[in-house]
Amino acid sequence: MSVFYKKLLNKIKNDRPADVSSFIESNSLDVVQTLEKIAIIPINYTTKILLKEEDGSVKQENDVNLRYFPSIYTAVLNEEHSLEMVMWLHKHTATSITRGLIDYTVDRSNGYYEEFLKAQENANFDYITHAITNDKPLLLNYLLSFISVQENAFEDFDGFIVDLKVQKESDFKQQKLLFESKNYEALMGAIENSTLVYSVLELAKDDAFVKFCQANGSDFVKLYMDNAKYELGFSKDGERKVKVDDPKVKFKCRRPIVSHTTTQKTPLKANSMFDLSSMASVAGGVAVAGLAAYYLSSMRK
Repeated sequence: MSVFYKKLLNKIKNDRPADVSSFIESNSLDVVQTLEKIAIIPINYTTKILLKEEDGSVKQENDVNLRYFPSIYTAVLNEEHSLEMVMWLHKHTATSITRGLIDYTVDRSNGYYEEFLKAQENANFDYITHAITNDKPLLLNYLLSFISVQENAFEDFDGFIVDLKVQKESDFKQQKLLFESKNYEALMGAIENSTLVYSVLELAKDDAFVKFCQANGSDFVKLYMDNAKYELGFSKDGERKVKVDDPKVKFKCRRPIVSHTTTQKTPLKANSMFDLSSMASVAGGVAVAGLAAYYLSSMRK
């Protein structure tokens, strides 16, 4: 199966969601189950990574083994279709999209421990920094919108180019005012145009806004909001390292989601991302993946 997974990861890094879905189905596998199984990359997969300065100049070029990296990292590296691939994979992540590679570790007893630490050093450890240095403005806005609301917006991101930081903070404050005044149409427009930097997590907690998007939004908007609701299920315990070689990592990182209109909790599914043996095709999963591909068919870079 290692050859299959390497081809799959290569497609995530270079192609579009529809191509990935087609490749999985052509191997008689279920799309959703397969993506969940590689939420944390379970095999040795080496790729070339360019580390860049803020001005876009190449600082360092490294061959990095992405074993135990989140598979969404390969989507971030996608040059032509990074936003749509990141959005497509978002619901299959094992941890919060806001966690950088620096938040991950493997157990010290793991024979790959030292190599994993070295791989972290040679990679773009923060998705936002990668989006900035590689000139991916739409991906950058998407990532910024999943940051929890802070008093001074993006004060923690010292790596921002000054002018860019000023602009993003201005956009954040303007969109916050839109939310406070319940100007849902303008906010939905910001999502549609990939200019939202205000916290979509806050928007997803507003039942009225969610219903507005469901009734009036495009497929792109609906997928964006679905991902926000999914993201709310992750623990935001930033002090604790995530041991990505733990088979129960997804179960440990996610928490039951409490509805804003009821106290009923959504049960957690058993994690199977490290189980590479059972790969049976399930028609329902294929249908979900097909729907996701439809959502993303007209998305931008």
